[in-house]
Amino acid sequence: GVERLYYGSDTRADALLIGCIVGILASRGTLVRLSRYRRTLGLAAASSAAFLVWIALTMTQMPWSLYAGLFTVIAVAVAIILVWVLTRPRGLVPKLLSAWPLVWTGRRSYGIYLWHQPAAAAISSPLASILGGREPHWALSVGVFVATSLAVAAISFRYVEEPMLALKHRFSSVHE
Repeated sequence: GVERLYYGSDTRADALLIGCIVGILASRGTLVRLSRYRRTLGLAAASSAAFLVWIALTMTQMPWSLYAGLFTVIAVAVAIILVWVLTRPRGLVPKLLSAWPLVWTGRRSYGIYLWHQPAAAAISSPLASILGGREPHWALSVGVFVATSLAVAAISFRYVEEPMLALKHRFSSVHE
């Protein structure tokens, strides 16, 4: 069903591969050559951003169109915005994206991704118990959920990811 489509790596590989393509182009310096198309890239990025805002404001549930190609279109729109940002390293957007809260979150984003569902499962019953069985206001639920996810991801980053990253350099044959 829908859960299989949503969670299946094979059914969502297109977005991962599109991101990999952008990463490869960026790491090889290919995007620098695209900077001469700054105006075209800017228009494409603005159109992509408008499309993403429209999707976010109008989509109320998970329609089948997501699985019939819309996820791919969304991934391409995000990739276009990323390419535009990466070709303008001194622009306003890269400066905003380098703000410490975003950098902090970005460094821990994989952990946040891994821990958000267990965090949601772990807090739903205790939160309802604290409130005497009543459903919490959505803002309280979201706040506790986000705070729990960030806290667990930060702990995981500090005590699991950072030590593993340090080991990577010890066993790597190529040192940067």
